[in-house]
Amino acid sequence: MANMEHGDLWARWSQHYRNLGHDPKRITQDGILHPEKFNSDRRVLFILKDSNNFPGGKLADLLKNGPVHAMWHVAARWAAGILNGFPEFQDIDNRRAMTEALHQIAVVNLKKITGGAGVSPAVVNAYAHQD
Repeated sequence: MANMEHGDLWARWSQHYRNLGHDPKRITQDGILHPEKFNSDRRVLFILKDSNNFPGGKLADLLKNGPVHAMWHVAARWAAGILNGFPEFQDIDNRRAMTEALHQIAVVNLKKITGGAGVSPAVVNAYAHQD
């Protein structure tokens, strides 16, 4: 898959999930959110179980204007701390710093189909294993 074009990867995942009986429009397209900004000495990758109540689409589009939902505020603060050498909290606890940090990370959801507030570890494990 290393030589595969990004669009080809999502097309294959769409077909894979369609074969499993899922609507491929519900797939969360994750990965490096902004490739042009993912080039620092410190690279941050968040591995998540799934995208909670996201209708599907590109995660970069959801986060282009900064964090939404409480989880993304937390992830943005973590990323800002890691990427900036852990400055004082008040220096990163603002929309500009959090948005900038989110633009410099990668995210991988183990289960590409959006989920709800909870998902069984066995279900996440099955998706992670097959994908």
